[in-house]
Amino acid sequence: MNSRNSSVLRVAAGPALACALAGAAPVPGYPALWSGYLQALDRTCPDRHIDRLSPADLRDALDAYRTQAAPAARRTMLRAETQACRRTVAGAACSNVADLRFLSLQKELPAFARWMCTRR
Repeated sequence: MNSRNSSVLRVAAGPALACALAGAAPVPGYPALWSGYLQALDRTCPDRHIDRLSPADLRDALDAYRTQAAPAARRTMLRAETQACRRTVAGAACSNVADLRFLSLQKELPAFARWMCTRR
């Protein structure tokens, strides 16, 4: 396993461990979702290190991406985030996962990665 793959595993395992320690259930499918996001960034602009954004910076980027989307896509993305995070009190992680899951289901992760690479 190369160092990039092992770092992906460490990053993906982090939230699951944090949830277990806090007594909360981990987000189903999170490791695969995060891996897909990192792979899209790796294919598009590996030297930019966008994968190292803080959760708050990723949140800002996802919000900015959503504002430039078509109105129907904006509403659907916001609805998916609201539904997924209805029991979350604070923090960017739930919203980030919900938006990345939405983009993945819509086959938009590559487009988001391209957008991120030109923006950052």
